[in-house]
Amino acid sequence: MALYCACVVVLDVTKLQKIITGCLVVLISIAFALSYFSRPHEPKVEVVSALQELPDPSRNYPLDTGLAERISRSHGLALVLVISEYTQRNAFALDSLRAWARQNFQKDAGFLHNDVPEPVTKHTTIVESLCYSLFASPSSALREAALNFVRDQVAEFHNTPAYEKFRNDYFDSFGLEMESALLLARYQSDKAKASVDVLLTAAFWIIVFVVGAVLALRSKPGVRTTRLQRILAYFYVIMAIYYLCSAWSQNQMVFLISAWVLGWIGIYIRRPVSIELGEDQKGLSFRVLTPSRSVIALAYWATFSLIAIQLLTWIKTGSLLNPDPISLLLSSFTGNFLYDPTSAKRAISQGVGIAWILVSLWVFREVTVGAPTAEVEQELASLKEISPREEVLP
Repeated sequence: MALYCACVVVLDVTKLQKIITGCLVVLISIAFALSYFSRPHEPKVEVVSALQELPDPSRNYPLDTGLAERISRSHGLALVLVISEYTQRNAFALDSLRAWARQNFQKDAGFLHNDVPEPVTKHTTIVESLCYSLFASPSSALREAALNFVRDQVAEFHNTPAYEKFRNDYFDSFGLEMESALLLARYQSDKAKASVDVLLTAAFWIIVFVVGAVLALRSKPGVRTTRLQRILAYFYVIMAIYYLCSAWSQNQMVFLISAWVLGWIGIYIRRPVSIELGEDQKGLSFRVLTPSRSVIALAYWATFSLIAIQLLTWIKTGSLLNPDPISLLLSSFTGNFLYDPTSAKRAISQGVGIAWILVSLWVFREVTVGAPTAEVEQELASLKEISPREEVLP
């Protein structure tokens, strides 16, 4: 019997080795083909053009009237605005645009006309080159699709009365010339490009949450606790991998530390163990724990609370000059990168608060009721599968 079990284990290991070897061969072959035949590059999508900002693109406007010098030396704007429902929002938006332009003109007076070359990335290791060959082309395609989506949303926003009013106030303050139109187009384009990563990241996490919810709902009652435990563990592992990729691409230590911590949390949730002293009080023994539904509910509550704190922190620390990821995400769907989406962020904050209260009430019920453990659930499920007409033999 022992020999049979050993043979089965050897066969399983051999089969697993063949699968891993085949996957590695396929990945390396794909990476070589992509590195040989393709050359990934940043998508060149013009989100907003200067002619798109002008009231009448067919007219001839002044080209250079010293806009850079006027903005660089300015410390404020003397605004003469017609009172309307957009007056106060336009004032904040114009002041933010002036501050952004002043910072850029002080760094480079000709930044509007300077084409920023594509940064050259040095791939110093074979692992980095392999990952670049595999993921650079799909990443470029996704970024281009996201930029096209944002460009269409911006074009729709340009047909709204709010934008028409802002454009009139803007040219009254900065002058109706080609330089000011190019400045307004560059301001919106830079914010639109900054929202691409946020849009793709949001799409990725939405897919993760939907898949996790479907797996949780499709689980049987007898194994639901174990399924919820696995889903939460995989969520932390996926988040750790995401932070690890961010640390690699952005070269930031804070992402690497977060990936390390979250990875260990995910491993512990998947296989929780306790360390105990041996009977002789000398050695250590490890025992795998089986968490109850109340413990898993508390883990979900803690996870949801951490996510809610992150969202609320983004909302409270963002500004019009330095937008937070929530603002960029909302602006990418509306095409409005001029105004701060205050009303939408307030609604999100209220929704997060209500959701946190509901989750807390659910956890309180799970903890106070005293739900059975996963082992008891499995035993109950096995008993339900026995037909009432079946007789249990002694």
